[in-house]
Amino acid sequence: QMGGISFLLIEFVKYNEVFLLESDKLIGLYNQSLNGGRKSIPYKYFKDEGHLINKGFKPRIDYLSIVDKIYF
Repeated sequence: QMGGISFLLIEFVKYNEVFLLESDKLIGLYNQSLNGGRKSIPYKYFKDEGHLINKGFKPRIDYLSIVDKIYF
């Protein structure tokens, strides 16, 4: 209603990867878990549904380029 956006940044240290996951996808998973669905989010879900963020030097985690691509 207010035009805001929300998302999560999730880092998998084991794989040295950071993913951006939109909150509507997370809310969908939460609602499924309330109806007897899975209680955890598998790594494969982030690979399939999330957006991989490239790590760099400056900025370290360039999430704004992904946000621009998704929302604007």
